[in-house]
Amino acid sequence: MYIAGLHFLFPSHQGVDGLAVLTTADFFRYLLWTSRTPKVTAEGEGGLPVPESAPRSLLSKLVFPTQALTALLPPAVYCIAVVFNNFQQPSWMLKFALPEDIVQTQWKTPLRLMACVASFSLKFALDRILSHSDERWRMIGGREKPGMIQTGPYAVVRHPAYSVMLLQQVFYSVMYWSYVPLASLGVLAGVLAIKMPIEV
Repeated sequence: MYIAGLHFLFPSHQGVDGLAVLTTADFFRYLLWTSRTPKVTAEGEGGLPVPESAPRSLLSKLVFPTQALTALLPPAVYCIAVVFNNFQQPSWMLKFALPEDIVQTQWKTPLRLMACVASFSLKFALDRILSHSDERWRMIGGREKPGMIQTGPYAVVRHPAYSVMLLQQVFYSVMYWSYVPLASLGVLAGVLAIKMPIEV
């Protein structure tokens, strides 16, 4: 492919799918390891969770598992299916592919690669978010020393981590060239709209 008169060689679709799997797996690894640190810091700075503040309705109890399932299941299925199909999307997965004519053919692979890079960079955004939210971190419910964070990303966006979560689905859609993450985006936006008032 020629860009500004320069010839660029991009990997095959198989190579891009492999890179998408690695990028997704690395993000999962990041979530697994970083989810432990904020809890420890939160208990030291914000106190222990207050059981009485935890919502008790059935809807509120279903919110977090639904959020996790919607955000994590599609990329997990993609990774497993692609790995076991020799780093190529199986035929059933291609039925959910984005149309080929939404961009010029030569731009599809570069766009998928750029989405991989963008997805990888979200870890740095989350690092900054967590550095400002450690003392108030919780799933749902309050702590002994409640407070509202108003520094860093929280000075601009009330729920920056949720913004990253939604943006990640957009990147997944381009990385996988699939409608499925866009469907997850819609469901996730609805779930978060229910969850945010519960967290207050």
